[in-house]
Order: sequence, then C-alpha cells, then structure tokens
Amino acid sequence: MITDDILLENGYRKFNDNLYNAQALFQKKIKDEKGIKYFIDIYKYTFKVNDYIPDYEIRLVSETDNYAIDILIYATGNKMKVDEIEKEVERIWSVLDLNYYEED
Repeated sequence: MITDDILLENGYRKFNDNLYNAQALFQKKIKDEKGIKYFIDIYKYTFKVNDYIPDYEIRLVSETDNYAIDILIYATGNKMKVDEIEKEVERIWSVLDLNYYEED
C-alpha cells in the first residue's frame, strides 16, 4: 500500500502537479556512483468512485540513444509497496537499457 506519509518517509519529495492534473506529485531521484539514473514520479489522484481512496500512478520517463520513452504503471490497486515499485522501475530501466539522466 502507498500513502503520502510512506512516500515521504522513503525519500520522495512532494510537489504541486501542473502537468497531469494530479493532486500531488511525489518524486525521487535514483542515483549511483555513475550519476543520476532516473527519477521516479508518483502522481496522486482521488476519485469519488473509489470512496475517495487515493490512487497512485507511477511514471518513468527516460531515453535510449534513439528515442524517449514514457512508461506508466497504474491500476496497482495500491497492492504494491514502495520498495516493490522501486525494484520494478529499476528492472524496467535495466532491461530496456535506458540512458542515465545525467552522468557525473
């Protein structure tokens, strides 16, 4: 399960979202010794149809040498924990051989 507090406790920063009309954007920078690999963006939405239980969508925006890619993970039903989401995003980034956002 994901909540705002859990995201903040796990190193995410909260921002106002102007791009996807979400209630909030939570973002975490993923780095290693080579530089910034990518950012995990988690958008919070609350809808009347779900008894106002927040739903979170996860985005990975990155590039290869030939194109940019925007991956959306949604409909998790809040079944995934933050560490599971982070492992899945890392797996996707690695398998697709995506570029670093910024190398040192």
